[in-house]
Amino acid sequence: MLRISSGALLLAALLAPALAQGPAAPPPDPALQKAQAAFEALTEAERRQIQLDLTFATEFSGAALGTFGTLTFRGIQSFERANKSTVDGVLEPAERTALAAAAKRERDRLGFRTVADPATKAALGLPMALLPTAEPQAPGGPRWQTADGKATVTMRAPPPSEGTLEQLFEKAQASPNPQRKVTYKLLRPDFYVVAGETTQGKFYLRMAKLPDGGLRGFSISYDKSVAPVWDRATVAAANTFMPSGQAAAATAQTAAALPPAPPPSPLAPRAFERSLTAAVVGPGRALTAAAAVKGCAQPKIGSQPARLLAEEAASGLALVAAEGLTAPPLATPFRSGEGPVSVLAFGLGPDGRRALLALPGEMGKAALDAPLQPGAAGAPVFNADGLAGVVVADPSARMQFAGVVLAARHRVADAAAVERFLKAQGVSLGAGSGTAAGSLGGLAGRHGRSVVAIVCG
Repeated sequence: MLRISSGALLLAALLAPALAQGPAAPPPDPALQKAQAAFEALTEAERRQIQLDLTFATEFSGAALGTFGTLTFRGIQSFERANKSTVDGVLEPAERTALAAAAKRERDRLGFRTVADPATKAALGLPMALLPTAEPQAPGGPRWQTADGKATVTMRAPPPSEGTLEQLFEKAQASPNPQRKVTYKLLRPDFYVVAGETTQGKFYLRMAKLPDGGLRGFSISYDKSVAPVWDRATVAAANTFMPSGQAAAATAQTAAALPPAPPPSPLAPRAFERSLTAAVVGPGRALTAAAAVKGCAQPKIGSQPARLLAEEAASGLALVAAEGLTAPPLATPFRSGEGPVSVLAFGLGPDGRRALLALPGEMGKAALDAPLQPGAAGAPVFNADGLAGVVVADPSARMQFAGVVLAARHRVADAAAVERFLKAQGVSLGAGSGTAAGSLGGLAGRHGRSVVAIVCG
C-alpha cells in the first residue's frame, strides 16, 4: 500500500548502488518456478491486473507487463504474509479476490483514477484525492497539484520543434540548477526515463515515442517531506501511463476489482530460460563471462550449439565457439579508463521479450554502475574511444522503480584484461577508429550486429 511508515526510504534505497555482485549464478528456485508456472497459466489481462493490484496492496515496484520475475514473486509472497495465507507465491482464487479488494480500498482512499489529456488522449493514473488543483489547459499540457503545492504532475506532448526523443533525453538531464542531481537515466528506442533529486525534492520524467513519431510524456515532482506517499504514487502512475491511451478502457481497468478466477491449469514447473551476452570477436568465436557460461546447460547462439574453448579465472573472461556463427566480429580499439560508458546487453525489452539494450553506465576500477538485467553477463562496455571492458558478473536480481531497472554495481574485466586474454587465445579485434562518441542508439547501430545472446537449454 502507499504506506507512510514504510515508503519513506523506498526510493532512496532503490536508487542506492548495490554491493558488487559475485560472478556465480544462484541455482534455480523450485518455489519460484512453480509460482511462475501458475502465474503464466493466467491470461495476460489477469497477469497485468494482479501486478497493478500488487502496486497498491504491497511494496511491489515493478512494471505491470504481465511477465513473471522475482519482483512479482516477492510481491505475491508479501501479500500472502499480510493475508495470513500460505506463503508460496501462488495466488489461489480466494487470495486473488482478497488482493483485488485490498487494492481497490487503497485506490478508493487515494481517489486513484485515470485521467486523459483531451488534446492527445494520452492517459495517466493519478491519486486525484491528493491533487485538488487542476489546470486542464495549462501551457505545455494538463497540470495537477496538491493543495500545499508540494507535489505537481504535468502531462506533455512536445511538438517536433522541441527535438527528437533522444534530444529531449539529453535536455532532461541538463539544468542550470547546481543542486539538481540526476540519479537515474535510461534511454530505449521507444521511451526514456530521467529521475533525480534536488536539496528539497525529487523528480521523475518519462517520455514515450509513438509509432507515428509523436511524443507523449509526463513529469512528477514532489517535496521530500511527502516522499513516503509520492514515491509509491509515481510507481502507480508509471504502471498506468498510456501514451496513446484509451482513457475509458484504462479507467475501467484501474477501477475494477479482479473477479474470482478458476484455479490455474496444472502445469509442470519449467525452468527460466537463462541467457547471457557475448561479443563476436572472430569467425565462430565469441567473448563472454566465464562464470555465466560455465553454469549454462546446453548453450546455443541462435540455433548453433556453443562450447567453451578457454576461460581465465583472474579476469573472469571466457571464449566460446559456435560453428556457423555469421555475425560480424567486433572492430574497435581497446580503451581503458574511468567515466561514462555505454553497455550493449541483452535483457527484457518493454514488451517483456528478450532484446538487445543500449544502457548508460559509469566505469570505475574493476566495477561498473549500470542498470543491468539477468542476461547481461558477458556484455561489452564502450567508452567514447573504444571497448572499455566486459561485464563478468551475472546480474541475477533486477532492482526496479516505476518499471525500470535501477543501476547497481557489477564486476567487469577492463580493456587491458580483455586484450591480454584475447591475445593469449590468438584473437585480435579488427581495425576500428573508436566508437565516435555519441548516442546510445548510434552505438547500438555501430556495434549491435556483433553482440549476440547465448541461450541456456
